[in-house]
Amino acid sequence: MPTVYDVEANRLVERVSRYLMENVPEVSPPPWAVYVKT
Repeated sequence: MPTVYDVEANRLVERVSRYLMENVPEVSPPPWAVYVKT
């Protein structure tokens, strides 16, 4: 089984963020995030 260290950081972050946005309703950006540049 692969560990966190076996996967490229960018791919891991992208897939985990996509999973959280699609499967965990509590995770959503705040309303002001549209107006803020990070």
